[in-house]
Amino acid sequence: MNGLPLGLIWGIVFSFLEGRRFTEVLGAIMASSFIFASGVVKAAGRMLIDNFGVSDFWMPFLTAVLFIPILYVGIYMLQQIPPRDSEDEMYRTKRKPMDAAERKAFFSLFAPGIILSIITYVGLTIFRDLRDNFAVELWADLGFSHTPKLLALSEIPIALGVLTIIGLMILIKNNRIAFYTNQLIILTGGILLVLFTLLFMQQRVSALWWMIMIGFSMYLPYISFHVMFYERWIALFRANSNIGYLMYISDAFGYLGSTLVLCFKGSGYNQLLWVQFFSYAGIVIGLLTVISAILSLLYFLKKENRLTFNNHNKI
Repeated sequence: MNGLPLGLIWGIVFSFLEGRRFTEVLGAIMASSFIFASGVVKAAGRMLIDNFGVSDFWMPFLTAVLFIPILYVGIYMLQQIPPRDSEDEMYRTKRKPMDAAERKAFFSLFAPGIILSIITYVGLTIFRDLRDNFAVELWADLGFSHTPKLLALSEIPIALGVLTIIGLMILIKNNRIAFYTNQLIILTGGILLVLFTLLFMQQRVSALWWMIMIGFSMYLPYISFHVMFYERWIALFRANSNIGYLMYISDAFGYLGSTLVLCFKGSGYNQLLWVQFFSYAGIVIGLLTVISAILSLLYFLKKENRLTFNNHNKI
């Protein structure tokens, strides 16, 4: 149920931001909610329980109520954003709603790339949900309990690193270079996720640095999908599409995968502690990200060459 409003809000809000010369900067600011919200919301919930005697049952609802005024301010500010101009459309192509036939045609044109992207996104969503939804249990298993400030403060270096890298992508005007750089960013995130999880399992890095670095390794490609990957994909291939279509498909399978993993963890067949389960998940999802990112990179290079060859022959 959580995934439904989250996907709807992201798709609607980002429709105001996509297809602009400054989409990466605007998207990076918006995507900061993914990183900061995890710690800030849990800290707020912990505060309600510890300082105001709120029960565990009512805590999620009352925490959400605290943020409703901010939601209305955001809705008002969205309406003040000016429309895209001709220069935006020249650099990033025109964005338009798609009917059923156009969605089917777009999927047929890029089916392998879409499937590989969804596989990567599902893995990242599963890992993100495990880390975010069970951060309190993870920190407790690592020896850090009753520390709501740590939940928020540990996300700051992650946010600074990820958002700086994504924001700097605006400097790359060439859509082709930006798109394939994005592919390498996703690949790098998978490699780092495997590397730092292995180092933690071998006790070569502390629990604190492990949580920070796997957060960075996961959020870098995860937010890249939301802000850059689909944006530059559409711009590079001059496709009559929009990011919302690709994000809704990705989110649908992403939250399905996350739910299935949670069902498995709570089924009683798995007796691993959260840290153990999370570590093994980091290895598997990191390797999955690396493999699917490499295959995706090879596919899009081949696809671009084929489309270029066909266009040349038409001329």
